[in-house]
Amino acid sequence: MQQLSFLPGEMTPGERSLIQRALKTLDRHLHEPGVAFTSTRA
Repeated sequence: MQQLSFLPGEMTPGERSLIQRALKTLDRHLHEPGVAFTSTRA
């Protein structure tokens, strides 16, 4: 199994932008009121 590396020097610009986009999307969803993911304290 290939281990993913999050060291900036070992990622292509495409991989970096993909991760940034994913983090922004996740962050936006996490801050939406009334949206419960897997939290049991919602």
